[in-house]
Amino acid sequence: MEKNFMSLKEFTKEIFTRYGFTEEDIQVYLGFLRVPRATISEVHLHIDPDQQTEYAAIEAITKKLVEKGFLKKVDGIIDRYIPLEPFFELFVNESEIFRNEIAKIKDAVLADQSERFDKLEQIQDKSINEVDTAVDTQIKA
Repeated sequence: MEKNFMSLKEFTKEIFTRYGFTEEDIQVYLGFLRVPRATISEVHLHIDPDQQTEYAAIEAITKKLVEKGFLKKVDGIIDRYIPLEPFFELFVNESEIFRNEIAKIKDAVLADQSERFDKLEQIQDKSINEVDTAVDTQIKA
């Protein structure tokens, strides 16, 4: 039996990707989830200890996450960021997509079922007519 299950990591990535997040965006967000009340520098060091990613890139991603409601900026001498978990909103959106897909499937199944019943009625009517014709022919013969 073939399994069509995604790992949680793949599912999470798929959902975030659907909301316009790149792999880098996801990594930065996960960095903020791992380091509470972090600065951009702390997350930069945490997710990229070799400093291969530019600070400005992390800063731009952080701004994007704030704008999308995934982080809250806490102003201070050094700004800190608190990760928000907008999973309820994501859940509501995903549930709506799921419900819409189910409705489409239901409509398609009902339309197919109706079409099949119409075909069965045609076959039944044809068979009844053939029997009636055969009986009439036998009676008249």
